[in-house]
Amino acid sequence: MIADILDFYIKAAQQYPKIRRNGMRIYVDYSATAIIEYLNIEAKNRGADKWLYFVSCIKYPIRQRIDHFTLAMRLGKFFIDFKKMPSLCKELQNAQYDDKGDRLDINDHSINTKEYALAYEMLKLTRGYDLAFQRV
Repeated sequence: MIADILDFYIKAAQQYPKIRRNGMRIYVDYSATAIIEYLNIEAKNRGADKWLYFVSCIKYPIRQRIDHFTLAMRLGKFFIDFKKMPSLCKELQNAQYDDKGDRLDINDHSINTKEYALAYEMLKLTRGYDLAFQRV
């Protein structure tokens, strides 16, 4: 599995040299610290540690993640191309909610991938806004 992951990113960098020039940070589930460490060791062993970094993602409450992305879309700073991301579209359409209207953490792998990958950017983008006020 680790070899396959590294092969994927190294091949991508060969196809798109900009990746190697600019570096690539890959966000991994925060509970997988041993895997993150092993990925970085193997990246170093393959000579990719100067441009390929595996780091722990931020995982904050689902309601806050939804609020960040909703605000970013309202501000015109973020959009989702559902034609290019059909699995994300399907998950959003099939999302389940509890009695309070909060999204349940069920069958949401593509949703979580998007939220984790962009968490740092969303926190910066929405800084200074009252997220609760933005809810409809």
